[in-house]
Amino acid sequence: MENKEITSRNNKNREFEEDKKPKNKKLPEYNKPESFELCTSNTDSNEKDIKDIQEYCDMITNINSERCNTFANTLVYHMRRMEISIEELSEITGLSRTIISDYCKGKKKPEDARNVMTLGIGLELDIESFYDLFKKFNYDIYNNTKQNIAYRYIINSLILSLDECNRILPIFGEDKLPYKRKK
Repeated sequence: MENKEITSRNNKNREFEEDKKPKNKKLPEYNKPESFELCTSNTDSNEKDIKDIQEYCDMITNINSERCNTFANTLVYHMRRMEISIEELSEITGLSRTIISDYCKGKKKPEDARNVMTLGIGLELDIESFYDLFKKFNYDIYNNTKQNIAYRYIINSLILSLDECNRILPIFGEDKLPYKRKK
């Protein structure tokens, strides 16, 4: 008896809910994915802005492509994009030419996140590229350690010189860049 009452009640609820729905209700359609195209009809934009934005979009597409699926290839991509040689990057960062060459060839990965940070600063990476380089290093920069908090502060503040970075790191209680293995 109790079972029949529950079934009867459920059927009435269903009938009531169906009565509330309009018979010919038109549901919204899914949006079609848009392809990315720059709007060049805006007369307020100048050609340099449009070119800069297009270059940024191309860079993001490239670092997310198969070409840049490793730390080594991503490093090489940014060096080529910035037209910076191994020797020049070595001078800027204080890392040896041999070590940078090994990173580029994929023979080695940095021993420490400090060298990834050093390379990013030396290459003057934008925020997104910086985080991507850490990702390719298989390093979780979002883990809330003092070092990571310091690095995120530096990256998000767009501090692009080692001297400035090395003034800030001790405030967080962190070692200066680059990482040099003790002999």
